[in-house]
Amino acid sequence: ICDFDFFKKVNISNEFNEVYFLYCGSTAYSEVIFFIVDSFEKVKKDKAIKLYLVLNGVISQELKVLLDQKRQSIKVFFNLDYIELIALYKNAIALLIPLRNTLQDEARFPQKICEYLASEKIIISTNFGEVKYYFQDMNNALIADDYDVAFYAEKIEWVLLNISKMKELEENAYDSGRKYFDVVS
Repeated sequence: ICDFDFFKKVNISNEFNEVYFLYCGSTAYSEVIFFIVDSFEKVKKDKAIKLYLVLNGVISQELKVLLDQKRQSIKVFFNLDYIELIALYKNAIALLIPLRNTLQDEARFPQKICEYLASEKIIISTNFGEVKYYFQDMNNALIADDYDVAFYAEKIEWVLLNISKMKELEENAYDSGRKYFDVVS
């Protein structure tokens, strides 16, 4: 549950002036972070598109090595205040939240989804857990049928190839968020 009106008030200046996808999460989900990086790397990019990772927790040596290797295309953020985080959400081209086909992910509904929707951006997720009850692919989200790097990369690439169609999807996502997840509604 999220305060959508609070998100509306946050200044959205893009201080980095970059086009980027964003994932926000704990380093405890390192499998998901590797999945996102692998998916992003598969996307055919004809311009400078970045992946922003907003992380909390301790970075494993394996993850540190990967992020160091990819520092040209990936920016990592730690310890942001909430307003800075919201501004990053609002400036992203799309927000990433893949859920795995695991008991843990089937049983949870990430608060992050509510925040992502309140920022008026489209989410890219997978068709597992509660996501399948609230979101329809190409209507109010982009949903990969499976937790698969190739399928997820297709959704990321779709965004880049269909920028003109994003506004309608973002509006539908925001309306769904207001309906189901706004503390005021």
